Amino acid sequence: METGIETRLKELGIILPDRRPSSGNYEPAVFHNGELITSGHGSWLGTAENVVAITGKAHDFNLKEGYDAARIALVNCLASVQFALGSLNNVDRIIMLRCYVNTNPHFEHLSKVADGASDLLKDIFEERGAHARTTVGVESLPHDLMVELDLRLTVHISTEIDK
Repeated sequence: METGIETRLKELGIILPDRRPSSGNYEPAVFHNGELITSGHGSWLGTAENVVAITGKAHDFNLKEGYDAARIALVNCLASVQFALGSLNNVDRIIMLRCYVNTNPHFEHLSKVADGASDLLKDIFEERGAHARTTVGVESLPHDLMVELDLRLTVHISTEIDK
């Protein structure tokens, strides 16, 4: 049986990928004191066996490509959230989104790139998706990714976490 968020994802045409394993000595998401905090998730497409990275610097791509890369990074992040919580319906509220954009010092549209993730959070979670945000331009990201982001969110009190 589909749940509220699963139905919403289906309506938006979004299929969460399998959670990618960590590429280092860290967890993709950590639950503590009613909050889930994710590690950075990048703009990767595909499966663990067949991955394509959406790469490049902000001055080399148009805003739509950056916006879409932020959406892709968010979908990857939500896959880790779902794995950690068992269901995205266990998300009480998105608290914070941090978005890192691979760019040069002269790129002025960081906020518009990050809007790709912010808009999608509101589309999926509606009022629970309204969040604080920090967007930072960086000189490089792992694997030359266009975008990397992380989330901080609260979890419904009744949610049992076994992980």
